[in-house]
Amino acid sequence: MVGRRASRLAPYRHYTRHYARVGRTQYFARHSPRALHPRYSHALPPQPRQLPGSRLEHNCDRLRTIDIKQPKEFFSMKIRPEQPSENHSVENLVRESFWNVYRPGAMEHYVLHRLRNDPAFVRELDFVMEKDGRIIGQNVFVRAKIHSDDGVDIPILTMGPICIAPDFKRQGYGKKLLDFSLERATALGYGAVCFEGNIDFYGKSGFTFARSFGIRYHGLPEGEDDSFFLCKELQPGYLDGRSGEYATPDCYFVCQKEPDAFQAFDAQFPPKEKRRLPGQLFET
Repeated sequence: MVGRRASRLAPYRHYTRHYARVGRTQYFARHSPRALHPRYSHALPPQPRQLPGSRLEHNCDRLRTIDIKQPKEFFSMKIRPEQPSENHSVENLVRESFWNVYRPGAMEHYVLHRLRNDPAFVRELDFVMEKDGRIIGQNVFVRAKIHSDDGVDIPILTMGPICIAPDFKRQGYGKKLLDFSLERATALGYGAVCFEGNIDFYGKSGFTFARSFGIRYHGLPEGEDDSFFLCKELQPGYLDGRSGEYATPDCYFVCQKEPDAFQAFDAQFPPKEKRRLPGQLFET
């Protein structure tokens, strides 16, 4: 029976290789010889119950109408650790991604450059996203702390810069990179992540307002808008019964502390026009 089923479904065999691997196999993939291999069988969903008198072709047609949310473009994408030889190209990617977004020009590429030599930098969580041999995204983490109200420092992580190449934005790559990074941070035993971001995007990956954990943002007066200050528990209950204040690590302010070094570093990259645009948060 397996041979007859597989022969009937031969036109769809090119789907089997991909969907069996990512765990989104359609019903017909289960009946191909490749799907029965132990390497892929763990990724298959539970066997759907087949009604008496129903036919395989009917079930296949029915299940092929399911909206597959795993575009083919993701099959050539991988996330891996950044290599030292890629530092400059990754910094250029960050510069291109952030240019004229939050301010005229960008500072994030110099921040990343200096973060790599900071003791708080987590090298095990320095990732790049590669597609068809091109690096299209990156993310990094830095050790931080919450100064709790009882006087004990709570170790956490902060994140970023995180970015996707401009021509790949709003296609789902950013969330995939973010979710992968957070899973690896969780696996390494880190308890929580705090940082500044947009809840509309980061909320899809489990972030919420830090105030819900009783965490305040350093220097922000009470009653001021703190919707930019986000937090995610990586270990459930890690922040239970705790409250305190978070301050962005000093290593993120290197451009303000080292303006001449920043300008000299930026001059190593192709010239770009700085523009003042609506929606930017900073004037310089």
